[in-house]
Amino acid sequence: TLFRSVDTSSLLEAPTALLALDMLKNVTVVIPMIVIRELDNVKRKKIERRREISFINRFLATLSPTSNFHFQQNYQVSSTTALEQHFECPDDHIIKCARYFKNENPGTNVIILAEDYNLQLKATSSAISSSKIEAFILKYIPEDVWQSLQIPSSSTSNRTSAYY
Repeated sequence: TLFRSVDTSSLLEAPTALLALDMLKNVTVVIPMIVIRELDNVKRKKIERRREISFINRFLATLSPTSNFHFQQNYQVSSTTALEQHFECPDDHIIKCARYFKNENPGTNVIILAEDYNLQLKATSSAISSSKIEAFILKYIPEDVWQSLQIPSSSTSNRTSAYY
């Protein structure tokens, strides 16, 4: 089993990646609760992202308890000082979540799926692999299948892809 932790920017850039990840039965997808909170904050602040967030929310709401998706809230990682906690950002929670799964499942491949370059750098410095979500999916799913899963473009498709 491969564990994949997904960040907010990946979901916003490629919300239909959830459909593709759901097709991969040997992959466990972990969505840290901080990602759900970030999606909620973006929904309130950025009207142009509501379409993607609505798609994500509908998909997540339909998951069965036996799906390969898991929401992770409790991931205790020792050695976090009060000062470190004060300066934590959402990326740090995603790294902690991935580290937790790596420690709990020795020998298992844990990868953070992220569009955010800073998160990818943090993952690397924490000895955790990372990948852009589309690059990961195209390793396992044919490109024509991936293209068929895309949401038709809308007037919001001209937005910039940098969020963090």
